[in-house]
Amino acid sequence: MGIRRKIRVLVGERISTPGVIGCFWPTLLLPASMLTGIPADDLRAILVHELAHIRRYDYLVNFLQMVIEALLFFNPAVWWISRQIRIEREACCDAAGVRWIGQRDRYAEALVAWAHRLGTPAPAVGFGRDTDPGTLLDRVKRILIANHQPRPRVPWHIAAAMLV
Repeated sequence: MGIRRKIRVLVGERISTPGVIGCFWPTLLLPASMLTGIPADDLRAILVHELAHIRRYDYLVNFLQMVIEALLFFNPAVWWISRQIRIEREACCDAAGVRWIGQRDRYAEALVAWAHRLGTPAPAVGFGRDTDPGTLLDRVKRILIANHQPRPRVPWHIAAAMLV
């Protein structure tokens, strides 16, 4: 994937979803359950997605985004824009995953299989409730349907706060 530096990988029993943490030195976190019992292709798809976050320097963008959110915590528009950025970040990494795996349907199946394995929706942006934008369903539609773009939705409480 063109990543030239060493990536630290940590495996833990209390981790429910894979992810990248760190501000300047990214660390890839993997659930221990992920390393056993899932097909190698599914593991490859998920690892490619997480490595795409590292390749795109999303950990730095996320850090800057959190600083802006902390400074402008009182502005609901900032929270909405921040949420949209997170959704688009996941979509970009899904696109990179599809590019590296080469099969849209196989990549989407790996995402669905992992979400099904979790049993309950995870707190990560990509595995939210069905009513939230950026859910697994929106991600799968973006992967499988050419030029699919979910419409941005503004929750009623944020729209009311912006009006006030």
